[in-house]
Amino acid sequence: MPRTQRRPRVRYDALVEIHWASATFEARVFDISPEGLFLEVSAPFWVEATFSANLMIQPPLRMNCTVRRIVPNRGIGVQVTFTNSEASKRFAELVEKLYRAL
Repeated sequence: MPRTQRRPRVRYDALVEIHWASATFEARVFDISPEGLFLEVSAPFWVEATFSANLMIQPPLRMNCTVRRIVPNRGIGVQVTFTNSEASKRFAELVEKLYRAL
């Protein structure tokens, strides 16, 4: 089966409000792609950890995140999913807008 080519990540600066266990804290987005985000965060996450988050755009965009990679002392790469098609569409439109601006 041929491998599909992933689009590169695009530098993107935004805040994310993370809701994990009973804690809420902020992280900064470093880059974005259609599949997810790289977050600059110091919390002790592990690969496959899951949490919900709000991308702090107007209005905030609710996401479900799964940690896919960890870069020590830098942050985490997360895959994002959405609970409804409207949120998924908003995320896709944001990413597409950033690609067009390159």
